[in-house]
Amino acid sequence: MSETIDKALDTVNAVTTEPVVKAVNQRLSNPFFLCFISSWVLCNWDRVLLLLFSFSLDVEQRIEKIKALPSNSVFFGISIPHTHTFWYPFVASIIFVVGTPFISYVVDVLQNGVLTKKNTNDSKRKQSALDLKIEEINKNVEYEYADAKARLNAEKANKSIEYDTNALEDKYNNAQVKLRDINALIKEKGKEVQTVTNSYYNAMDSISKVRNELELKEKELMDLNSKIIANQNKLDAINQEISKNTLPFARPTLGSHGFQGLGLSSANSTWPGEKLAKLNWGLNGANWPGLIPTSLQTANDVASGLIPVNHPNNDGNKSK
Repeated sequence: MSETIDKALDTVNAVTTEPVVKAVNQRLSNPFFLCFISSWVLCNWDRVLLLLFSFSLDVEQRIEKIKALPSNSVFFGISIPHTHTFWYPFVASIIFVVGTPFISYVVDVLQNGVLTKKNTNDSKRKQSALDLKIEEINKNVEYEYADAKARLNAEKANKSIEYDTNALEDKYNNAQVKLRDINALIKEKGKEVQTVTNSYYNAMDSISKVRNELELKEKELMDLNSKIIANQNKLDAINQEISKNTLPFARPTLGSHGFQGLGLSSANSTWPGEKLAKLNWGLNGANWPGLIPTSLQTANDVASGLIPVNHPNNDGNKSK
């Protein structure tokens, strides 16, 4: 519904308002009409002021006062009506519309020389201003060129710094990676060193234990050696004592075959009817207790037939 009303109003405006406004614009654009209105206002300024600024009077009183104002003029004894309300504005409009071009032409002719000089001066001023503008533009161009060059150099420097910064960042990142690898390697080597250290301490503990055992064994060996030396001394003393109480004959006198040369298989063999180890050789210190010497007479005969020789042990014992 509202759209229909809007369309109807637009249609009415197009039919009534727009033609009127167009006609008024055409009339107002006419120079004579504008000149007439301007001239009428100038010629009837008292009426206009009375109509606009008589606030103490109402509209009807204002109109009566405006009608009471004279509008005729007397020329050569002849009273011409409506001169202020019509003829003066009309004549002024005609003069203005028709005479303005002529007046402008006369003014131009009169002002031609002055205008020429004025134009020359204006041209010089414009040329000077143009030269100044050109110089200013050149200065601005030089400044902008220098500024652009400085900006370009700054951009190059920034790019160089950026590239250097990127290179330094890459080097820093590579160094960080290498540092992490080195730290990992250090940790790994530290673990290996710790393992080796633990192994070293374990080996040192084992060596200490072995050393302690060796010291104990050495002490035991020293004790055994002392005992051996003591027993050896005792044995040497016994051997010396035995050497003193032993017959001086050599074992080969029993024959190159030993006891076998006497027809005996060993010292424990019986001969005759008795063991050889139990024989009494009829010498002091060579008797075996519990045996009767008369039963060993045959063995004594054998012993008496042996050839005495120098025994090395006996000679050594004697030399001692």
